[in-house]
Amino acid sequence: MHELSDVIKDYIEARIDLLKLGMVEKIARIGTYFLSTTLISIIILVALFLLTQAFVGWYDEAYGSSSVALLISAGFYIFLAIMIFLFRKQLLTNRIVKNIAEILFDEDEND
Repeated sequence: MHELSDVIKDYIEARIDLLKLGMVEKIARIGTYFLSTTLISIIILVALFLLTQAFVGWYDEAYGSSSVALLISAGFYIFLAIMIFLFRKQLLTNRIVKNIAEILFDEDEND
């Protein structure tokens, strides 16, 4: 009987260790998801900034007014912000929730 209780205790400890390892993997995958999303967002923002600078330079060369070019750029960014705000659930929330749910509820073949 004592041997059976030792086997059960070892089994429970092994399952707890397996659950801990599974949680570490899921936390690492979520962290990687957020890090990669953040890096991609930063790259897109830098690209938009450079494109804005190129547009202002071109508009100034072509029409001689950098202030109008900056106003056009500001209008574009305001329009973009409004569109993102209006469609934030479809663009951001649903996608983030879906990706995190896939990570958390991904069933391993080893279970």
